[in-house]
Amino acid sequence: MIGSNIYLSNDYTMLSGTSMACPHVAGVAALLKGAHPEWSPAAIRSAMMTTANPLDNTNNPIRDLGNNLVGSGHIDPNRALDPGLVYDTPPQDYVNVLCYMNYTQKQILTVTRSNRYNCSTPSPDLNYPSFIALYNNNSAIHTFQRTLTNVGDGVATYNAEVIAPTGSKVTISPMMLIFDQMYDQKSYTMSIEYESGLNETTRYGSLVWVDANRTHMVRSPIVLTPVVSRAKAIESKQINKLKKNRTTIRRRTKQQQSQTRSKKDTDKKTRTIQQLLKQSCCNKSPQQPEQSETQNQTI
Repeated sequence: MIGSNIYLSNDYTMLSGTSMACPHVAGVAALLKGAHPEWSPAAIRSAMMTTANPLDNTNNPIRDLGNNLVGSGHIDPNRALDPGLVYDTPPQDYVNVLCYMNYTQKQILTVTRSNRYNCSTPSPDLNYPSFIALYNNNSAIHTFQRTLTNVGDGVATYNAEVIAPTGSKVTISPMMLIFDQMYDQKSYTMSIEYESGLNETTRYGSLVWVDANRTHMVRSPIVLTPVVSRAKAIESKQINKLKKNRTTIRRRTKQQQSQTRSKKDTDKKTRTIQQLLKQSCCNKSPQQPEQSETQNQTI
């Protein structure tokens, strides 16, 4: 209820999805840009991702409706202001991905609007604050390379803390990064080794770079997930569409039920008022002749 006479159909409203996430994240990004105007969009993205809280209000990992773990977590604007380290991504990294995807020079030029970039080092991997490894039924090793930039004050030492996805082995080299000054950059590699027989399930882990005082904890999620065939992808898409349709039907049904109840309540109130008016009218009608008769006697 709002005030003393405005009633709501529910006690609260929950809105989720990209429609609500986008304005929240954009607002935090604007605040970070105001505090750190020298940061690139990639650095701002990294600060929000690596300082996000992966736990919900019950202190359990955040999951979606399908019981899957969700991204980096819930953004924390205060921690994002001072992330310690960031994964900055220069424009050439994006061009490398386009080159790996066999974009032509003309197509790349359409995107970049500049001749400064080339395809000398094509790569499918960005300097991104998370890791995902796709696996099939065979054993394999996936290797990633990342570069961290120190945005803290002065000298800093960070150590790697790893939680490997179940059924895999994660190796970090080196395990310690020493930064000599602000904006100093250091690189490392991460390898994920897994055996066959993971039963096409998705496994989760994390890599956290922690400074000596544990003031800064730069966390990146690690996801090990099976390669999905085209047929399975189409099937999954159809299933999700059916689920979405069912959810929409349930929501509309609830809205219709709520509107029906509201109309019934309104009709009931209207009938009550009409009955009261009718009773009031009927109660007054027999008294009028008596008043008239009394007035005649007085005259």
